[in-house]
Amino acid sequence: MSEPIKKECPVCGVKIVSGGMLGDRVEYSVGAPGTRDDLYQRVCRHTQKAGCINRDPKGTSLPNR
Repeated sequence: MSEPIKKECPVCGVKIVSGGMLGDRVEYSVGAPGTRDDLYQRVCRHTQKAGCINRDPKGTSLPNR
């Protein structure tokens, strides 16, 4: 089994941990973890800044490696 990959978004600072049985987990600086779709709905769809690692709510913008 491969190790989870943790990426930090340079735009908003959240950490996205890849993999897991339920998909990717988003770790916010405050509050409970969420999903990539939660992050997209709350933050990413409102920003137009380059460097966002969650532009696609389905999670295809975060590379596996």
